[in-house]
Amino acid sequence: MQDSLRRGSLETFNIVSPVPDRIARPRRQLPSEYVDAELAPVRGLVHKIRRELNELNQRNKALFLFEEQNSFRKRAKRIVKSRILEVFLGLVVILNAIALALFLPEPNLDSQQSNAWIRWVVAATSLCFAAEAFLKVISYGLLFHHKAFLRQYYNVADVVIIIMGFLQFALGMRPGSTAGHLVGQMCACFTALWLFRLLLRFRSPQFILKVLAKSVTPLVHFMVFSLIVIFFFALIGLDVFRGDLHKGCYADFMAPDGSLKSYITSSYACVDSVGAPSGAYVCANGSTCRAWDEGPYYNTLSFDNIFSALNTVFEVLTLEGWTATFYLYEAIRGFAYVWIYFLSVALFGFIFVLNLLLGVVASVFQGVSEREEEQGKVRRSKEKQRDDEDIQNYRQWDEESSGV
Repeated sequence: MQDSLRRGSLETFNIVSPVPDRIARPRRQLPSEYVDAELAPVRGLVHKIRRELNELNQRNKALFLFEEQNSFRKRAKRIVKSRILEVFLGLVVILNAIALALFLPEPNLDSQQSNAWIRWVVAATSLCFAAEAFLKVISYGLLFHHKAFLRQYYNVADVVIIIMGFLQFALGMRPGSTAGHLVGQMCACFTALWLFRLLLRFRSPQFILKVLAKSVTPLVHFMVFSLIVIFFFALIGLDVFRGDLHKGCYADFMAPDGSLKSYITSSYACVDSVGAPSGAYVCANGSTCRAWDEGPYYNTLSFDNIFSALNTVFEVLTLEGWTATFYLYEAIRGFAYVWIYFLSVALFGFIFVLNLLLGVVASVFQGVSEREEEQGKVRRSKEKQRDDEDIQNYRQWDEESSGV
């Protein structure tokens, strides 16, 4: 009540109560008329651009010049959709691949005279695809139309490869430059991508690429699972076989200068003859088992740290020389339990993980094939419905015309 009386007294005598700095004052808002006046030019420009784009789409002019009924545009669209152009470009791609395969480089970054025709083939290939790109621009427009040329990602890739092809031809005319040679090699790698353009013209490679694209997420999960398996076996090997490969058999000999030197007599690690387990490698007569810091195979197949352990487990998983690694540790541990670990890694890691990978790809393949089959059924049903509607409309028109 005292607060209300105080506020009333303040209002009565027009006394302004001071406001602390910590209380945020309300921001001053500009009048709506002022805001509209400031934004009017921007809004007008946006409306004008939208109106121009709508009119452009309605007129459907390619490059602001060629209308839909233009004879040159009709011919260009007929050429782009023709089967002859598709076959011709496929042959051009094959010829370009053969030319790149027959290129003979020289050690001093120069080039033979026989390589000159290869540069001309690459330039002709780029010129053919540049002509196709020009016809597509005339047929569908460059950017602002619904099916414009640059709105398709593969057309943008074509433009990049065409530029790289001409750049490779230009750099090939000036041999001897190291930077130009490197850029030319990069451009040649880009022009080799025309082979994928050839593959995408057929239905089967398109289906395979679609399966691979759908398999990305399951394959990421598979990779995570594989890394966990590899890390699990690496930790076990790290605990069991740490530091085993650091003894070797040495033999002493007298050097010509009278000094005593020694050399490794075997590529296997060894154990002392006293108390050696059954099956372990013991040095032969004339050599002794001593410390070997480097270890066999430059210590790349050891379990001394987690990184070398991961490398060793991965090699065993791939079954690439895993028996040599198994024999290395059998020479230290004997016939006791080494085979249990390595066979577990080889059988579980390779067979199970490989079958799991094949199962993931097969399931995705089956799902994509079923989806393609369903889409094909829907497409065929729509085509049949459209044909039935056309036949019904024709019959109705025939009856009306006969009645008249």
